[in-house]
Amino acid sequence: MLAIAGSTFFFSRNENLRTRFKVDYYACHKMWPELLTTARRYPTDPFIAHAVNRALYHTGRLGYDMFSWPQNQDYLFLSGTKYQWAGWQVFDLNLDIGLVNIAEIALTDCLEALGSRPMVLQRLALINMVKGNLGSAKIYLRALSKTLFHAEWAKQYLDRLRLDPNLSTDQYVQHLRSLCLDKDRPTHSLPREGALSLLLEKNSQNRMAFEYLMAWYMLNKHLGKFVRKIELVRDLGYAVLPAQYEEATLIYVFGTRKPVSLGDYEPNTQVRRQMEEFSRTLSSYGGDKQAAFKELSKKFSNTYFFYYMYAPSGPDK
Repeated sequence: MLAIAGSTFFFSRNENLRTRFKVDYYACHKMWPELLTTARRYPTDPFIAHAVNRALYHTGRLGYDMFSWPQNQDYLFLSGTKYQWAGWQVFDLNLDIGLVNIAEIALTDCLEALGSRPMVLQRLALINMVKGNLGSAKIYLRALSKTLFHAEWAKQYLDRLRLDPNLSTDQYVQHLRSLCLDKDRPTHSLPREGALSLLLEKNSQNRMAFEYLMAWYMLNKHLGKFVRKIELVRDLGYAVLPAQYEEATLIYVFGTRKPVSLGDYEPNTQVRRQMEEFSRTLSSYGGDKQAAFKELSKKFSNTYFFYYMYAPSGPDK
């Protein structure tokens, strides 16, 4: 029996690791639909959950489907102390969102710990090109040009730098430069909320910084701060208000009795019906949320209403 139990744990653990490796592969290659399909096997794994949130953003679903997946306050950035050695899991997120210095620190740590892996060299070369540190960028590119699978990419960028040192025609590099902060505004020592706020101050059209800041507020139940940012939805050109943003806004309104204007956005009648049904179900158990848990989880586990009711609150609410 011990042997059977041990082998079951071994193969189960291996399957979890295989799923994590697949998810990492899909994230590295930005294969977001494949990532989300694979992640269903182990959605509660913190590293997989972190990748899921990134995939949801890139597929335009973070504000709609985030709470259809298991969530925790640490999952967004793998920010808990238990993940302090998992920098390699988040450097692509930091790069995408504009936190270039944080990404560089994580990559440098990886370089020291893992050696000259092509994936690390490629990202360090890109970061240094974004920051205009062309000498350092060329060192990484030359090292990368001697590898098997990244040589062509490196040689192309070495040629581009000879012809256009500013990379003025490279849309991706120029995009990242438009997001990242000035060199005299370090973010590695700031809380995530502060860093995301600075990114939005630098570029109010940084949609990823906005959605991750809103997700951070929701995960930590900081709805006062959340509703103060809700007006940015209009400035960023959302055709409709994301459903889970409206759920969070309704919770704030009913909890504080303070109105919040949604501007030109039409209220989502389905969201309001869900909240009314959620309240009726809870009331049928005399307001005892533990007694109501089973029924509410069946009907509403994919809503922010359910997360807000049952997840622990974050600090500094």
